[in-house]
Formats: sequence, C-alpha cells, structure tokens
Amino acid sequence: MIEIVIPQRPVRSAGRPTPAPVRVVGPVRVLGLLDNSKPGAQDVLVATARQMVAHGAAERYFVIRKASSGRPMTSDDEAGLLRDVDAVITGVSDCGACTASTVYDAVRVVRAGLPCLAVVTSAFEGLARNIANSLGIPDLDLVVVDHPLQGIGSAGVSEAADAAEQVLMIGLARP
Repeated sequence: MIEIVIPQRPVRSAGRPTPAPVRVVGPVRVLGLLDNSKPGAQDVLVATARQMVAHGAAERYFVIRKASSGRPMTSDDEAGLLRDVDAVITGVSDCGACTASTVYDAVRVVRAGLPCLAVVTSAFEGLARNIANSLGIPDLDLVVVDHPLQGIGSAGVSEAADAAEQVLMIGLARP
C-alpha cells in the first residue's frame, strides 16, 4: 500500500520546498486532473501525474478539460471527476478569473471528501489564499509555481511538475 502525504502549506518551485506539517490522505489508485484549459496547464498536470505513476505513487490518472478557465467546473465534469478518484489536482491559475475558478473547484472537491491540490502561480497565491479562506477552507493545499506559466517551455513545465509531485509525495510511505 502506498500512502500519499500532502503538506498543509504551499511548496514553491523556485529553490527548495518549504517544510510543512503533513496529513495522510491514503493510497492513490486513480488521480483526477482538472485542466482549466489555460495554455501550459495540461502539460504541468500530466507531467506531475506521469511522474507519480512512474514512482508508484498512483496507478493511473485521467484528465477532464474545462471549457473555460474562468468558470467553475460543470456538474457533469464534477460527477465525472469524483466518480472513481482518490485525489485531484486542479489548475493552473495564472490570472484572476482562473484563480477564482481553480480555487472554487478545489474547494468543491474537498467538500466532497477528497484531497485536492490546486496549482497556482506566484502572482496569484495571495488571491488563491483569500478565496479559499472566504469559502471556508483556509488550509487548502496549494503548489505555487513561478509566474507566468505561459511560454515557460519544457524545462519550466518539468520544474512545475516536480514541485507539484513533491507536495504529493512528501512522506511517501510503503508499509
């Protein structure tokens, strides 16, 4: 059995990860990725999921791509995402509207009883925290990557994926 541990505060892709208290969320058989359709978002989410599969931290993943980055997921998307997953990664937020919808989507997932990680860029970390707090989830798990995400190239995508994977794999335990 593999247990994923998620920090309760952000980890930054620039430099070393921030040490953080952790909580165990259990084994991840299926990882759901909620792609907000921003350029580069799916690249980061899929790269993270592929790394997790390669490291044995998840068995498989699937992607749901939203029609609009500035709008919350539809109820059909939510049902499809939550049906058979153990954890969700959503993002990437790098503007005001997409930050609001990414955080709102993550809060909906958390309220449904699943762990969820939201990927946000550094310029919108404060906004993401304020929105999560206003929605009643002040400790929403975030990975903060450098801003802007668009046009970062494969090296930047790899760095962002590494940061997201670190958050999901810190404290990985194999009994």
